[in-house]
Amino acid sequence: MSRANTKIMSKSGRTKETVLHGIGVSPGIAVGQVYLVGTQDDYFVARVVSDSEIPGEISRLEDALIDTRRQIKEIQRNVGTGMRHGEMCVLDVHLSVLDDRVFVEEVLQQIQSEHQNAEASLWVVADKYMAVLAGLEDDYLRERVADIKDVARRISRNLTGAGAVAVHDVSAGTIIIANDLAPSETAALPKDKVIGLATDLGSPTSHSAVMARAMQIPAVVGMHDITGRLATGDEILMDGNKGLLIINPTPSRMRAYGKVIEERRHIESDLTTLKNLPAETTSGGRVVLSANIESATDVASVVANGAEGVGLFRSEYLYMSGNELPTEDELYEVYKSVVVKLAPSPVIIRTLDIGGDKIASYMDLPREVNPFLGCRSIRFSLAVPEIFKTQLRAILRAGAHGNAKIMYPMISNSDEVVQANAILAEAAEELRVAGTPYDAGLEVGVMIETPSAALTADLIAPHVKFFS
Repeated sequence: MSRANTKIMSKSGRTKETVLHGIGVSPGIAVGQVYLVGTQDDYFVARVVSDSEIPGEISRLEDALIDTRRQIKEIQRNVGTGMRHGEMCVLDVHLSVLDDRVFVEEVLQQIQSEHQNAEASLWVVADKYMAVLAGLEDDYLRERVADIKDVARRISRNLTGAGAVAVHDVSAGTIIIANDLAPSETAALPKDKVIGLATDLGSPTSHSAVMARAMQIPAVVGMHDITGRLATGDEILMDGNKGLLIINPTPSRMRAYGKVIEERRHIESDLTTLKNLPAETTSGGRVVLSANIESATDVASVVANGAEGVGLFRSEYLYMSGNELPTEDELYEVYKSVVVKLAPSPVIIRTLDIGGDKIASYMDLPREVNPFLGCRSIRFSLAVPEIFKTQLRAILRAGAHGNAKIMYPMISNSDEVVQANAILAEAAEELRVAGTPYDAGLEVGVMIETPSAALTADLIAPHVKFFS
């Protein structure tokens, strides 16, 4: 830590050490200069529009939606390198709001029936959605208010011509201080310059926290009034592990943190020497450590960290990232690339887990009152056997090149497993008749993730080779 003995002072001239407590949501220690981001108030004029003006307001809204989608896609491209698909799905949530026909149609109806301009109509609908989410007991769902607000803010700023809010003109070694940051704003931070992030608001389940962890930027949230206690140019120390932000740390504290950083470097160095050793308990018990992945690009990380194959390959991105269903050959090539690179270690591929909160817009599925209890995961696959069979054939073919396995998600009872296995048998027979190489002995397992599956596991077990 090159600045371990440096006396940090604020521009206000305060010299007494002040320790502020928040919630550490992304680990790491940072010493740097504050850049204070002002509160982004979205001003707009609400006005009544005439019948003749309504088509123009609808056109303005459509243009703003297109601009917002382009901006979010651009952020995804800029931050996507090295980021796991799971974190990138944070921005997919924002795209799903733009693709939500009900949401957009309600805004259009507000324009047409209430004769309100596009900006006012947008916020009437957005505020309604945010109020519903804010009233829920589930912390995670309450945090989705920030996602709705983020998207609505971007649309609104595009409507008014204000453009997107972004932080670009900061120096290297900057710690961002803000009342709150929207997920897309966090994702757009220049990672080569920003070394820390602290906000008045926020929680561990917020999408901004997820993005900070994904970008490996130390972050502390829930600091209440940090924006009122610091100014741009102040130099501070922050501890994302303990959720601390320290103004004017004493020389002894700086030395202590210097030792912590040095110890962390030694630990990371030691771990690199251990990663390829077999995982064993002190009594000699063997443990297989596998990786969870979301795309073929994650294989490099699997190998680099010494994992023994893949315990869960979530392959929904193959269905969610395009504008049409992937073909059997496209699926096969992706699965094969992973299986070949990790052979002879196993690669357990989970079949399509779609529906509920994960629906590809091009599928145009009917909306359900409670999609999480409706046609999703294995129920979706059984309801559209041709889509299911296409994926099964691709996995069977990939299995001929290594150690692939199939896992069915969201199983509720043994009947679902029997039906799925019957479709798998049909897929295998089709490949056999066509003379296409495939793994005839490919193992099948299920995810035990519902209460009913747990209670009937003894009835499911005879139909599969493994549980997850």
